[in-house]
Amino acid sequence: MITRPNHVEVDPGAISHNLRVLRGLLPAGREIWQVCKGDGYGLGVVRAAQMGAACGLTRFCAGTPDEALPLRAALPEAQILLFPSALPADLPALAQAGILLSVHNLASLHTVLNAVPHARFWLKLDCGLHRYGFDNSWLGRVVSALEQGHLPGLEGVYTHFSQSADPGHSDAALAVFDQHLARLRKACGRALPAMVAASPLLLARPDLPYELVDPGRALYGMMQPPSGTRLRPVVKALRSVLLDSRTVDGSSPLGYGAETDNGPKRVGTIPLGHFDGLPARPPFGKVLIRGRPANVLARTLLASMVDLSAHPDAEDGDPVTLVGTDEGQSLTMADLADDLGLSVTELHFGLVRALPKVVTDADPRAGCPSPKV
Repeated sequence: MITRPNHVEVDPGAISHNLRVLRGLLPAGREIWQVCKGDGYGLGVVRAAQMGAACGLTRFCAGTPDEALPLRAALPEAQILLFPSALPADLPALAQAGILLSVHNLASLHTVLNAVPHARFWLKLDCGLHRYGFDNSWLGRVVSALEQGHLPGLEGVYTHFSQSADPGHSDAALAVFDQHLARLRKACGRALPAMVAASPLLLARPDLPYELVDPGRALYGMMQPPSGTRLRPVVKALRSVLLDSRTVDGSSPLGYGAETDNGPKRVGTIPLGHFDGLPARPPFGKVLIRGRPANVLARTLLASMVDLSAHPDAEDGDPVTLVGTDEGQSLTMADLADDLGLSVTELHFGLVRALPKVVTDADPRAGCPSPKV
């Protein structure tokens, strides 16, 4: 298929590297769940999971039913946990397909109790985010059902925390989680596995005493410095091509609201615009052409205009690098995010997700560690 000349270079070896880093931080025996929400953080949900599976991971989290079902088909032996996102009426069909459900409110609890009482599921707790999950006011209904033996399919308990690594944001939430977890374990008479999710919290507190770990975006090397300095981004490069280059009269204004304080002598156009997930308004950032930076002047739906005044040798067909190495000069995903006033996560869910992917390492299993420490 013929497409525009833009692509993302994906490095599956980064997953194995990041697994080694994370396992070096965690106590022995912790089981890692790979989160594949947001279409595998923009990489493609099946592609992302298969990179993890090649390194021995067997447990995955999906953000939506249309992510969970393809994962189920691609990895038939894996455990697939669906985060809250499905209508209660759809839970029986998802359970029948072998998806681990999330029970997160009274409606989903009612569906499991009355429609699929033996469905395998996880209980989601709300420890302060007020977004999905049982808080103290609802938890009594779950405790009562457990004490009566009505929820045999409960396999674990989890929660999501704030993305802040500040202990002040997490200590109170951890205390609430521990309190609720103890109450649930007492009600069912067994040591339910527990998992908390928030990448900054994991990196700041790898010693947390929970059996399961959700490293989220840390597994993909998507953390901003300094917390992510030991992690390797799974996105190795973002590249386009110079489709047009021309000399302009510096006294004439450029279109599309381009900044022209000194009047660029040359401009170029690359086929990458805000349709592809780049910001429609400044700041627009920079790119590398022939190993030298070029500022982006303006952006349209399908294109970006760059200042080629310092690139007299640039010509149509030259590679353009938004992320990656070009003739010894490099731009990282964090550099691009900072230049655009975005987070690396936003770039993944927008730009990375929109562009075709090229896997740069034919063997993602090379150097992968064993499934557990």
